[in-house]
Amino acid sequence: MVSIDSDLQAELDTSLAGTPGGRVQPMAGRQIGRPRDVDSAETRQRLLDAARRSFARRGYAATTNKVVAAEAGMTAGAIYHYYGSQADLYAAVYAEVESTVFTAFEVAIADTRGLIERFAAMLDASVALFRQDTTYGAFMMSATTDISRHPELIERTHLSRQRMAAFMHRIVVEGCESGDLTASADVQAIEDLLTAVLTGLAGFSNDTQDPVRFAATVEVLKNATRSIVGPRWSGRELGR
Repeated sequence: MVSIDSDLQAELDTSLAGTPGGRVQPMAGRQIGRPRDVDSAETRQRLLDAARRSFARRGYAATTNKVVAAEAGMTAGAIYHYYGSQADLYAAVYAEVESTVFTAFEVAIADTRGLIERFAAMLDASVALFRQDTTYGAFMMSATTDISRHPELIERTHLSRQRMAAFMHRIVVEGCESGDLTASADVQAIEDLLTAVLTGLAGFSNDTQDPVRFAATVEVLKNATRSIVGPRWSGRELGR
C-alpha cells in the first residue's frame, strides 16, 4: 500500500473542511416550502455534496432536483432557496470541486521546487483527495462531457475553467523561469500534456473506484516521470 505524507494529508483535510463552495445567488421570488435552516451553511453544504454525488453518478441531464433533494434529505422546492436553476446548482458544484482540487494542489506544491517535483506533489494530492471522496474524480470526468453538451453550463463554469488553465500555465512558466525548461519550450504543449495526464487519472479513478490501486498507479507514474521524462525535459525534446 502506498503511503501519503501525513503532513500533506492533514493540510488537505483542513483545507477541504473549510471549503465553502460556489455561491450562486438564488432566483428571486421562489419561496416554496421555506425550510427553517434556509440560511444555514450546513444545509447548503449538504446540498452541494448531494448534488456532486448525483451529477457524478448520473450526469447533468439525468439529475433532477427531485433526485438531489432525496440525496440531501430535503424537499425539491427547498433547493430554489439556494440555487435558482439546475444549471446554477451545477455551476456551484463545479466551482466547489475546482476550488477544492486546486487548493489541494496549491498546498501540495507550496514547498516544492522544479516542475517534475511539483507535478509529483500534485499527483500525491490527487491520491489524498480520492481517498477522502471518490466523487471528485467522477464529477470532473462527467463535467467534461456535460459542459460540452449543454450551452447553459459553458458560461456558468467559464471562470472556474479559466482558473484551471491559469494554474497549469503558471507552473509551466515557472518551470521555464527556474531552468527546468528552456526558453524555447512549447509551454502550451506541456500544459496540455499535464492536463491530459490528470484527466486520464481522474477517469482511471472513476473506473476502478479503488484508492489503493489508484495510489499504486500514481506512484509508478511519479517514478517513471522522474527517471524517463525528467532528464529529457528540455526545449529540444518537448519544445519548438
